[in-house]
Amino acid sequence: MNSIQFGFFLVLGVQCWSNEQLMIAVTKACPADYYYCPKREYGIFSGTRWEWDVDAIIKSEMGEIFRRSRFLNKDTLKGLQDSFCCSEGPCLTRCGIYPKTEIDLIQKFPSNAMDILNLNLPQIEVHRPAVMEWMNTIKQKSAQKNSYPAEIEDFFDTVHANQDIIRERLDQDN
Repeated sequence: MNSIQFGFFLVLGVQCWSNEQLMIAVTKACPADYYYCPKREYGIFSGTRWEWDVDAIIKSEMGEIFRRSRFLNKDTLKGLQDSFCCSEGPCLTRCGIYPKTEIDLIQKFPSNAMDILNLNLPQIEVHRPAVMEWMNTIKQKSAQKNSYPAEIEDFFDTVHANQDIIRERLDQDN
């Protein structure tokens, strides 16, 4: 065995990360605050309460890949999410996270934003600068997974609270 082969086998066999660091990375990759919970095989569930099944994670193939990774990067974190986290569908109900269905006026955002803003309703006008800024600069970055900045969420709350008048005015304009 030459020195290059030996070095290659040494790198492959070296554990770069500890099990504790693996669990820290898993909890950061799948934060409960962002509506993630463990996939069935990586969680211990009691009603809607849950905790990570540390042994299952440590023994998993992805756990081994993580421990041998030389660098922690976006691909590694994505691999952790894909392997251990549930972020949509029925598995979320196991953790007490239920899908939130928005009214159609909000579901159609941003395609209907200008129609709503053009109604010139005083309660909506206060949100015009934030919506316009988002429409012009930020939307490409934040529209993934329906994650919006607080100012846009405030706009949604106002639209929801005033949906009757908005619908009435939109119907008049059509």
